[in-house]
Amino acid sequence: MSRDHVPYVALLLSMACTTTTPPTARARGDATSRLASVRTAALIPMVVKEYEVSAGGVVEFKEDWSTEARKALEDALAFELKARRIELRRIEPDAETKEEIEDLRLLSEAVNASVPFPGSAFDFSLGPVAPLLDRYGADALLFVWARSRIPSGGRKALAFLSGSGESDAGRVTITLVDRSGDVVWYDSRARLGSNADLRSTDSAAELVRLLLSDLPPAKP
Repeated sequence: MSRDHVPYVALLLSMACTTTTPPTARARGDATSRLASVRTAALIPMVVKEYEVSAGGVVEFKEDWSTEARKALEDALAFELKARRIELRRIEPDAETKEEIEDLRLLSEAVNASVPFPGSAFDFSLGPVAPLLDRYGADALLFVWARSRIPSGGRKALAFLSGSGESDAGRVTITLVDRSGDVVWYDSRARLGSNADLRSTDSAAELVRLLLSDLPPAKP
């Protein structure tokens, strides 16, 4: 092999590695008993955004990529929850519930930003949600956020030459709220590397599998 080809081989090897960040899961102390009553989870429309970073560092939101990633994540969630005997029910807010659901989404985002350090109390509530759950025939609300940052091929080549090691990055955050309105469980993980694009069914499935593996087992 010629000396000129060595950097390109190294680039391919570095891009082949994908890692997942450690769990940041938090749960109420009585989460296992509460989860026993959750058989259907209503999925609030997910907030999924994918961005491409150009060689020059310009960050561009990609709507079509985001739609693909949302579909891959929804399918992965449905599959993994089914294995836990929980049906995922996708809901679409109507005129009567749109404002309420948006308010709950904003509250859940505030909770995500306020999740304390490990070892401190985990006690958050979104307020009354039982009427909304009754309307949609569910036992819990599921909020999901996802972000991906995908460098272009030119950006990755420049990152390799400069030694910055920039690669794909995708993060998913999930919050589960039960009938009482309490936040029962929270987790956030990210994938970094060549297979971290959430449009990839394999990447989305692996990240969701790891996230839900952090969910406490329900009491039989």
